[in-house]
Amino acid sequence: LKGIMTMLLELIKDAKGGDEYCFFSADVESMNKEIQDFFRKYDPIRKEKGLRTKGLAPLRLKEYFEGRTKRHSIKMRYTVQPLPPNMSIFRNKIALFSWGDKPIGYLIHSEQLANKHRNFFNLIWERCR
Repeated sequence: LKGIMTMLLELIKDAKGGDEYCFFSADVESMNKEIQDFFRKYDPIRKEKGLRTKGLAPLRLKEYFEGRTKRHSIKMRYTVQPLPPNMSIFRNKIALFSWGDKPIGYLIHSEQLANKHRNFFNLIWERCR
């Protein structure tokens, strides 16, 4: 978990107020308490940096986000359509991670991939009104 936090801090280390941060939520109901506890530490950091945070999550996980969205200015939309889980997109970087007994993550620096994933995110975002 320490490595995942380090990766996510690296993702936004050069953030400026008003930058957009997009994410596809975790889709692991059995571990959701631990995941939400983890993000209770990360959400205030994004808010402190002034990021405009938008997230997409499966509809069945809506209850897990209700408190977080109000406290940390996160805009959420929900869908029943399948989503790629555990992905954050910020500027020219994508963070991919997996929860489980041994969480693992990858930070990809690629403007081309970040733009493709951001466009996909925005397409789903618009459909989930």
